[in-house]
Amino acid sequence: MFLQGELKRLEKLVDPAMSADDVLDENDLALLSNRIQPERIRDSLFIPAHNRKKKTIRLIKVYHTAFDLGDFVKKLTNCLVPEYEIRISLSFFMMHASTPSHVLAIPARIVNPKFRIIRDQEDKQNLVTFLKGFSYVELLNETFTMRNTTNPFAESGYRPEKLVSATFWITKYPST
Repeated sequence: MFLQGELKRLEKLVDPAMSADDVLDENDLALLSNRIQPERIRDSLFIPAHNRKKKTIRLIKVYHTAFDLGDFVKKLTNCLVPEYEIRISLSFFMMHASTPSHVLAIPARIVNPKFRIIRDQEDKQNLVTFLKGFSYVELLNETFTMRNTTNPFAESGYRPEKLVSATFWITKYPST
């Protein structure tokens, strides 16, 4: 179970003023207006109301120009008491010729499969170090390529344009 202090610290990481306008320009928004709901691209925190021992919280951060994934994950992991699982997935904007598309983040396609279980300080540091090893372009391309394994983007003319948001699924399991 998540402690009340953890939940309060997580709430402070969310900036309700961050929205699609902070990551997509007017041209992007115009191109995507009939394909997505821009109001859904915003910082948010979803805490399920149930009291089951296993609980997964979803935190979404807009991937604006000043956002640094490694730095944010360091702040995020400092808010939590181990042991927990953290799955990180990125949504992105891509183009096919002049047709835009927004690819949503899903928990089955995460950027940190080898560093998702956090048991101690060493696991936290390994995750942050792993994420710091990516530049913005490398992270965008890695996310795009990762999604190619089950989607027919390869050799299709699709090209990644920009990261839109980072989604974190944080799960705590019952103590054993």
